[in-house]
Amino acid sequence: MFDSPRPTVEELARFYSQPTKYEHWLSEEILRDELWQRRLKKMSKHCKHGTLLDVGTGIGQFLHHAQTQFRQVYGTELSDSAIGLAQVKYGLELIKGEIETIQFDDAPFDNITMFHLLEHVPSPKRTIERCWELLSDDGLLFIAVPNDVASFKAKLKIWLKRLGIRKFGNVGRLGLPKIALDGSLEEIHLSHFTPTVLQTVLERSGFTVVDNSLDPYYAAGGLKKIIYDLFRFSCTLLHFFTGVNIYDTIWIVARKSNNN
Repeated sequence: MFDSPRPTVEELARFYSQPTKYEHWLSEEILRDELWQRRLKKMSKHCKHGTLLDVGTGIGQFLHHAQTQFRQVYGTELSDSAIGLAQVKYGLELIKGEIETIQFDDAPFDNITMFHLLEHVPSPKRTIERCWELLSDDGLLFIAVPNDVASFKAKLKIWLKRLGIRKFGNVGRLGLPKIALDGSLEEIHLSHFTPTVLQTVLERSGFTVVDNSLDPYYAAGGLKKIIYDLFRFSCTLLHFFTGVNIYDTIWIVARKSNNN
């Protein structure tokens, strides 16, 4: 599902280049370290221990941890402030731009990661096709996106709006907020996926899906983490026995097929 009207790439770059945009990432650094370690552990079941390209890498915290597990790591980013933080804090030289237009001297890559990036790009299918072009034979694509439409949280927002809860007045009939660049939204999502649709577009783009599950996306500590862990565990059990994902996020791993 696609939002319309939607901001331009330039407007989105300005939105995510605000100096204060990544302040909360830095304030949650230790908790986010744990988040990235969870994702790296989940990746280890399938990844190739060669090169890694992380698309939309933010301030580079994931690549900082991934450096120990891959021969060489690379990252792309649109935000000037994030690129600056990645250089100062982690010593990473990120590539500025969109992967659709960047000419990579070090391609092909053995692994490509896109963590909560695909919902921000103008054409998800074109981005996926570009990943296929940039991957080595049998290379792996790791995608995590919000489960904006099919999740329990999305359904709950719809009911809370129907009950007249003011906080959810901006929520549409599918549980999605209207896009605004005025700071009222922390994130701008242009597209919204279900697990089945995302798997279908990957298969039509020359990939074989090897894992379609839940992304452990949260950075939390104490009691909050316990609650989040229990909810994810419950949703994981439901997914295991029924194949239905009502969790907040989708995790998909796809291998490049050579019969595209």
